[in-house]
Amino acid sequence: SDDAFLARLPALRAGFRVLGDRDRDRLLLLLEEAGVATADVDRHDPLEHAAHVELDREAMAAVQRKMGPSFDPAADPACGRGDTNARADRPEPRRWATPPGARLSVEDRVQLVLGRGAPRSVFGRAVAAAFEDPPLTAGREGVALNTREWAEALDRLVGSEIRHEVIAERARERPDLLALLDPRAVRPSADLLAQILDLRGSLGEGAMAKLRPLIRRVVDALTEALATEVQPALRGTRAAGWSQRDNGRLHLKRTVERNLRTAYRDAEGTVRLAPTRIAFEALARRAPPWEVSVLLDVSGSMEPSVVHTAVMAAVLAGVPWLDLRLFAFSTEVIEMTDVVHDPLELLLSVQIGGGTLIGEALAHVAATLRRPPRSLVLCVSDFADGGPPSVLLGAVRALRSSGVQLLGLASLDGKGGARYDVATAERLVAAGMPIAALSPDQVARWIKEKVQL
Repeated sequence: SDDAFLARLPALRAGFRVLGDRDRDRLLLLLEEAGVATADVDRHDPLEHAAHVELDREAMAAVQRKMGPSFDPAADPACGRGDTNARADRPEPRRWATPPGARLSVEDRVQLVLGRGAPRSVFGRAVAAAFEDPPLTAGREGVALNTREWAEALDRLVGSEIRHEVIAERARERPDLLALLDPRAVRPSADLLAQILDLRGSLGEGAMAKLRPLIRRVVDALTEALATEVQPALRGTRAAGWSQRDNGRLHLKRTVERNLRTAYRDAEGTVRLAPTRIAFEALARRAPPWEVSVLLDVSGSMEPSVVHTAVMAAVLAGVPWLDLRLFAFSTEVIEMTDVVHDPLELLLSVQIGGGTLIGEALAHVAATLRRPPRSLVLCVSDFADGGPPSVLLGAVRALRSSGVQLLGLASLDGKGGARYDVATAERLVAAGMPIAALSPDQVARWIKEKVQL
């Protein structure tokens, strides 16, 4: 349907925008020559076509009433698949005609996806106009729509959800459009947050202040979603026995035993309990909290991971049996533990850019550890280290020899995609620091395994 196509159009257009205008023009020409992007509507009467479609639907309904709703004519040899004689007297179907009930032809859709060409239909031209860049200046009557009017027209055409996607995409080149995003309606994503943070240098303090509610909404939504995903992996383990303290883990056997006196039979004769004394599983007693030091590389190549790491650190900071500290580093090291509970303040405070000296950062953290045998050090970096290899490898070996558990995170995003310096990573692995591309829940499971919960 048109609605389903329009819902996917922003992502499709973004995918093809990596190609230049000339490349997309050439692709459109090739598709037209192959017949893929050519609508056949000009050579057929649309009213006649609609009548044929309706007859086809009625015929299919009649066949399915007789053969059953699971009947698939395309899979039935009697309907012509694989039988050239059965198909010889039938005209070839029009593959590229406008889909039934749609206002956008295949030709229109191809042109809209590529952002090239001129759709034939009035609706197609309206969609193309809405998806083009908004005006650069405030409009005057008869001249141009201003940006807010453009956004309202886009909303009427494709709906608020798609409108926000289009605006967010356009804001990569037009930061002023971010003001059009409604914090209550926008779809939170780490990409959008990284995009906004990337514009801090080009936006003034006043503009950033106006965007703060939007940033807060995205950060809170990402933190809540990640906490839901990660916290199950960070719960304590069971211990022998039970407890009356509500920790969310029902001890079923002990609860039944404690409430046998409340047993009764209902109207159908089923034995039931009316429990008044609930028992919960006891959690294992723990020694002092484990120290978890997160080193976040904030050099220029690491911006996508900064968002995910800030949110992840906020979730880990809420775990009572972890003593979490956060350090941001490039060529210098800055401790940011005081804002780790507030990802928004953290993201607005961190300055991205500069080189990378991982060895110095590891040495700095090593000097702050109070209980090395009960310490975890997570280093989030692309490992494009700019310092002497001997310094980096020496810092890793020193931490390992003191009993510290190490993990190098090449990527910390929802997809777990890896991007790192392979040669440096191989040397780090040999020195005792495993390197992995893990999603946040996988990091949580690694932490739980290392502290032997």
